[in-house]
Amino acid sequence: SIVSQGNGNNTANVQQLADTDLAKSNVLQTANGARASVIQTSGAADSLITQSGGAQNASVYQDGSSSSIITQSNRFNEASVSQTGDLNTSTVLQSGVNGAAGDPDNNYGTADPVGLVGVTQSGDGNDSLIVQIGDNTVAVVDQSGDDNDARVNQGGDFSNAVVTQGGNRNFANVIRQSADGTGDGTPANQPVDPDIFADAQVNQTGDDNDALITQDAVPVLASITQDGNENSSTIVQTATSSGSSAITTQFGNQNDSLITQSGTGASATVSQTDVPSGNGRPRLRGDDGRDVAGGDPVRANWSNIMQSGDGVAADITQSGDLNRSEVLQSGDGADAKLNQSGIFNNSQIEQNADSFA
Repeated sequence: SIVSQGNGNNTANVQQLADTDLAKSNVLQTANGARASVIQTSGAADSLITQSGGAQNASVYQDGSSSSIITQSNRFNEASVSQTGDLNTSTVLQSGVNGAAGDPDNNYGTADPVGLVGVTQSGDGNDSLIVQIGDNTVAVVDQSGDDNDARVNQGGDFSNAVVTQGGNRNFANVIRQSADGTGDGTPANQPVDPDIFADAQVNQTGDDNDALITQDAVPVLASITQDGNENSSTIVQTATSSGSSAITTQFGNQNDSLITQSGTGASATVSQTDVPSGNGRPRLRGDDGRDVAGGDPVRANWSNIMQSGDGVAADITQSGDLNRSEVLQSGDGADAKLNQSGIFNNSQIEQNADSFA
């Protein structure tokens, strides 16, 4: 264990218990008023905490041969990491003001309670990366199982992201939250109270699911829930999508959903449930629903929503197998509702004006 301290009012506590083997801990503090706690109970755990600037707070608990990196600059950042198992990797990079990936309780003798931990990984081979560049950002990652991967990049102020994954080989990427929101970030030792902000939520249960969220506006909401295996969902909210919301819920296996919003006040909801039919997957299907080379790769249910008009709404519900739907809305105030169940259904809706389908 190595502890290096410069400047003043810094505190570091490191515990490496008897069951550790070749465990390493490095705490480097050049901040003023930094606090760091490291508890490693078994295996070849590896922890690096680097704190510079003003007051910072970091806590790491590791049971097993896993690795944690926390880097904090600027001031008032907090991070708490808990890892159980082997070959897990957690990286938290905080360079804004008042970033939160957890809320360490400053009880150096024990691990943080579950409710205060920002990154929780149990199992083997899980990977988490949180990058907080904006001010007053909040990120939470909770992964259980093996070989799951979560990535959060928060470049805008008052961004919020929560990723929960249970199972194996799931991937969640909140690739970018770039727009600046507003709210109350004072006092720094209390939770952030956002007002206008980007909110991203991913909840995946099962194996080999994939979720991607990109948010470049505020306020926006994106939520992905997937329960099953090999489901895929993407939500893109561009810089002109202020006031938009997108919610995707998928059950079963091999559902695919894509939502793209570039108009203000847009709303999109997708609910898809896999009911296997025994027909071969995938099928390449064109706009007319026929099999065609180069068509959309439809597995269980496949949906695509593209919204460029203002105040548009789309609601898609599909249950069955090899169903395809596409909604393209470029007219202001357009509204589309679609419900398909069974096998080989196809729907294509294009709205260029204030209309209802």
